[in-house]
Amino acid sequence: MATDSHAKSVHNTLTSTTADTVAITGFDVVDVINRHTTEALWVRYEGDDSPTTAVAAADGTDYVAPSGFLRIDAGGTEGGKISIVGNANPYSVVGVSA
Repeated sequence: MATDSHAKSVHNTLTSTTADTVAITGFDVVDVINRHTTEALWVRYEGDDSPTTAVAAADGTDYVAPSGFLRIDAGGTEGGKISIVGNANPYSVVGVSA
């Protein structure tokens, strides 16, 4: 499990099926981009610094299709932390709007 934080963007690759936690600190709206072409990505976000760890296909976890993205409205919390899980997926989390 990796934990990463940046003011604008983070670009990582998951280690097998272990969840990562990411914080984008300078933006209220962020995109989670699944850069894998065949594997799904799963995202969990509660708008605070302690998101529930994402679990693939679990209730309350959002699906990101292969080569797709999910836009998260952080509601003024400057992003909070996001939990991301998949299967060795490359992914990006990018700030969209401050």
